[in-house]
Amino acid sequence: MTVIRPATAADVPFLWDMLYEAIFVPPGQAAPPRSVLQDPRVDHYLRDFPSRPGDAGLIADTPQGPAGAAWHRRLPAHDPGYGFVRADVPEVTIALAPAFRGQGLGTKLLERLLADAAAAGHPGLSLSVQVRNRARHLYERLGFIRVAGLSPDDSAWTMWHPL
Repeated sequence: MTVIRPATAADVPFLWDMLYEAIFVPPGQAAPPRSVLQDPRVDHYLRDFPSRPGDAGLIADTPQGPAGAAWHRRLPAHDPGYGFVRADVPEVTIALAPAFRGQGLGTKLLERLLADAAAAGHPGLSLSVQVRNRARHLYERLGFIRVAGLSPDDSAWTMWHPL
């Protein structure tokens, strides 16, 4: 049985693992080195988590251990994330360990994250997704809408979910 529970500071090492898993790697390409997590454009998604107003996350625990996580964080306009919409809209990061993909856990995590964010009074949630990433269909199914392309070739989108 899977339990979805709030993330705590003790989960941060696992969240770093999930941040790495959230990096989309197209089929046939090599994954980037884990040192990419030290890039300021990436590490701001977890640096000092959960210390900022608006930081919140969830962990999917299974009998085999943690299977995935979803969290959101507000980033300022002077340090925007890839899915930045505006400073009062938290950006979502979500990932599952490879062995747990395709089992509905991502849907459960994201549905709960959306419900919790709405209950907390956030105006919406945003994210960035590579168009070729299968997760894009999950986001669309749960009500995220495309608000911008991130690249000249339109290979990455910013999506927004009004709560």
